[in-house]
Amino acid sequence: MTDADSILAKVEEARTEIVDLLQELVRIPTVNTGTMPTGNETEACLLLQKRLRREGIEADVIESQPTRGNLLASLPGGVSDRGARLMFLSHLDVVPVGDETQWKVPPFSGLLQDGRIYGRGAWDCKGVTACQVMAAVLLKRAGGRLDRSLLLAATADEETARGAPAGLGYLLRDHADRLACDYVLNEGGGACVDTPDGVYFVVSTGEKGRSELTLDFEGRSCHASQPWSGQNPLEDMARAIKGIQAYAPELKIDPSLLDTLWRLLRLPGAPEPGVLLGILSSELRSSPLYSTLRGMASMTIAPTLASAGYRANVVPDRATLTCDVRTLPGQDESYVRSEVERMIGRPTRCRISLDKIVAPSSSGSDGIFLDAIARSVSRVTSAPAGLLEALSIGYTDSMLMRPGGAVAYGFEPAHPRSDPRLVNIHGANESIAVDDLVFRTQVYVALCLDLLTSAGPE
Repeated sequence: MTDADSILAKVEEARTEIVDLLQELVRIPTVNTGTMPTGNETEACLLLQKRLRREGIEADVIESQPTRGNLLASLPGGVSDRGARLMFLSHLDVVPVGDETQWKVPPFSGLLQDGRIYGRGAWDCKGVTACQVMAAVLLKRAGGRLDRSLLLAATADEETARGAPAGLGYLLRDHADRLACDYVLNEGGGACVDTPDGVYFVVSTGEKGRSELTLDFEGRSCHASQPWSGQNPLEDMARAIKGIQAYAPELKIDPSLLDTLWRLLRLPGAPEPGVLLGILSSELRSSPLYSTLRGMASMTIAPTLASAGYRANVVPDRATLTCDVRTLPGQDESYVRSEVERMIGRPTRCRISLDKIVAPSSSGSDGIFLDAIARSVSRVTSAPAGLLEALSIGYTDSMLMRPGGAVAYGFEPAHPRSDPRLVNIHGANESIAVDDLVFRTQVYVALCLDLLTSAGPE
C-alpha cells in the first residue's frame, strides 16, 4: 500500500466525490417514524452497494423486512488477519423533518450552499456513512492489502432508540458472525476544543441511558364556561412542567476528565463540576464543550409530548405529559422516580410511569484504540492533538456492540475551524460543512492505516 501522506492527499482530491455521495444519500428519504411502513433504508443500501462494488469491494444488503435494509461490506486483511479488526458503524435512517416551513431549503435536497450540504441526515448520520464509505474506497484504490480487516456496517432503525430491532439489533441476532470485531468507530464525539495547550477532540467512550417518563394527570370534566365546576388536569401539568424546569440536578463529572479540563483551561482553585459549568456558561457558552459537558454532567429531563382534551369548550378529564430522561451510570429507576418526586412533589391526581429504553453503557479507556485515534488526528492536523474522553449525551448503536466484547467509541471529528452551531442535529436546516467531510474522511483513512496495517504503530 502506498505511503500514508499520499493516500491522505487523495482524500482532498476526492472532495467532489465525497460531496456527491452524501448528496445522493440525503436525497433518499429514509425517515424512521417508528411505525411501519417506515425507514426505506434499502434504497440507500443499494446505492452504497453499487458504489462499493464499482471499486471491487464486496457488499451485501441484508433486509430484516421489506425496505428495511442493512449494508455489510469489508476490506479483508491478510492471510493471518491477526490483531485488531475495526468496524466502521453508521446508520441510514433519519428522524422526521418537522415543520418544513422552518427549512430554508427542501429537507431532502442535499443542497450545497456556502460550503455546506443541507438536508435531514446530512450530519446524523449520513455524513458519517459517506466518510466511512469513501475512506474504504480510497484505501482500496491505494492498492496493497490491509493486515487486519476493516468492516463496514450502515444499518437501519437506529433512531427508534429501542435496540434497533430492524437494524443492528436484527443483525446481531441473526448474523452475529459477520459483525465480529475488536473495535467499533461510530457516530458521536468529535467536538474540537481549542485550549492554551493545543487542540483537543472529544471521544465518546460511552452513552447515557434513556427512559421515557409518562405523567398521567386525572381531572374532572365540565363545561368550559364554568371551569370552577370541574378539575382541570392541565393546571397540574403546568405545575409539573415548572417543577421540571426548576430542577437542579446532582452534578457528576469523571474526576480524571474534570482534572484534565481544569488544567487545560488553567482554572484557579480546586476542581468542581458546578464551578466548571458556571465558567463555561459565562465565558465559553458557544463552545461545543459547554453543551457536551452540561449534558454529561447530570441526569436530564425534558418535556417533549403533551396531550389533553377533545373539544375546546370542554375542560378535559385527563392530560398526559411525556418526558425524555437521560441518566448517568448508577442512576436506576428508583433514583429517577425519587428525583421526579423531588421536582413535582407527590400530586394525588398523577400517575407516574417509567419505561427504560436503554441503560447507560461504556467501553472505558482502551489505550491501543485511543492512541491510534490521537495519532490519526495529529497526522491530519499536522500538530499534536489530544483527546477528551466523555459520555455521549445521546443514544447510539454502540451500546449494542459492547456486550459482545467490542470496544465501541463515537468519533465523528469536525474540522477545527468548523462552526458547530450550524449543524443543528434533529432540527431544521441540519447541515455539514464540506471541510468537515474531507477532514473526517482523512482521519478515518489515517486510523485504518494506523490500526490495520503493520506499517502503523501498534
